[in-house]
Amino acid sequence: MQTYFSVARFVGLDPYLWMRKNNIRSEDIADPQNMIAASALLKLYEDSAVASGRPDFGLLIAESRSVASLGPISLLLRYQPTVRSIIDQVAINMRLLNDIVQARIQDDGQIAMVRIEMLPGFASRQTIESTVAIACRSYCELMVGAWQPESIHFRHGAPRIWRRTSASSAARSCSTASSTVSSALPPRSTYPTPGPTRRWRRMRSVSSTC
Repeated sequence: MQTYFSVARFVGLDPYLWMRKNNIRSEDIADPQNMIAASALLKLYEDSAVASGRPDFGLLIAESRSVASLGPISLLLRYQPTVRSIIDQVAINMRLLNDIVQARIQDDGQIAMVRIEMLPGFASRQTIESTVAIACRSYCELMVGAWQPESIHFRHGAPRIWRRTSASSAARSCSTASSTVSSALPPRSTYPTPGPTRRWRRMRSVSSTC
């Protein structure tokens, strides 16, 4: 929630006001380990995006996050040698992060697809975009820039203010969203070890049915 405070102020909102409107109390966030109701957080993000006129609010949240903001699980993830093992550990320990997101890998031997899905009823634009962008940025940070997705696919259009700009970061790359997303990874045998930073390629949005 500390990320929400900084982003809300950045776009001209009073974070405490919007928290109260969504029934989130100050004492609820006093302990970073406290879990906040997903429905309240989802509505907080959506309301904040509308009130600020920033359809990319979820992406701004993601840009302000780092692996450390994931909490104690970040220590475990930092010792994983590949993106595959990182995602496996995230999937195993997902309930330490939240209980509305599911992450899994589909591997046909040529391309490994990471699927990030929201539970029914929780697939709002801001939540999806922030979740996927945080995942992208975290995987890249953990691999010291040696990994990047080949592509990221979503089911709704990019925020209008970003449609004519190039992707300049992982969060900006994730500017087209859906309730189900997949990013292409190299097959198991070609996972790189940490090395020099590689530039992010511009991502493609695709239309598909829910």
